[in-house]
Amino acid sequence: MVDRLLTPAQTESAAARCPRGKPVQLPLGVLPVAVVVNLPGVDSLTLDAPTLARIFRGQITRWNHAEIAAANPGRPLPDTAIQVVTPTDESTTTLTFTQYLSTAVPTGWGSIPQSSLAAVGNGPGVSGSAVARTVKQTAGGVSFTRPGGEATGLTTVKIATGAPEAVAVGPDSAAKAVESGRVTGTGADLTVELDYATRAAGAYPIVQLAYAVVCDRGNNGEALARYRPFLVSAVSEREQRAAAENGYGTLPPALAQKVRENLAVLG
Repeated sequence: MVDRLLTPAQTESAAARCPRGKPVQLPLGVLPVAVVVNLPGVDSLTLDAPTLARIFRGQITRWNHAEIAAANPGRPLPDTAIQVVTPTDESTTTLTFTQYLSTAVPTGWGSIPQSSLAAVGNGPGVSGSAVARTVKQTAGGVSFTRPGGEATGLTTVKIATGAPEAVAVGPDSAAKAVESGRVTGTGADLTVELDYATRAAGAYPIVQLAYAVVCDRGNNGEALARYRPFLVSAVSEREQRAAAENGYGTLPPALAQKVRENLAVLG
């Protein structure tokens, strides 16, 4: 299982284990990334991609900046310094966040996504596992992390995408983002090209997919008998609901059904 698309080198390595077939990627779940802030007295906040890029580049440094105020009309914002809490270790969470920014606002962020970032300004650089805890301890703190868990209690930012309403992170909004993408794999492969610049109503754009990597043909019979039931269970309605309860997104039903069908015919 992988939490990002295979690179060409990884695909070549996987192909060596599929002598009578080819490696295919099958989506198992949706991994949303939440933007979280610690602003006492502010329990709702909306930001768009250009503003997020400027915050995480250290170009917007106070929470009452005109650009932030324009996205939050009528909402009092404190004259508090922005403290960017940066996860500096390599992670899929960072890659997902920068894929969003590099697609939605390439002129403000840059066109190449990154798996790790350097600390911004005077804000702390921490490991990914310490992001939510550090934001909670930092007045004016902002960062990005998986929703739920230690991030519970922090204000999660709604993303203004150009849709009629800003979108909050959640299982349904993450699934709608996947729906706005397109399957680019062929045959049994169900690789999805996500549209990080989507303006679809209700689609939360900062998401990634988790995949199973298997051979379409030539699988070891005993191994296939062990892992196929597990993978089928992972994309069942019950397990997708359980994933949603733990802060993850859910696969769109049509995609989940296609995964189940493809698992059934693996050889």
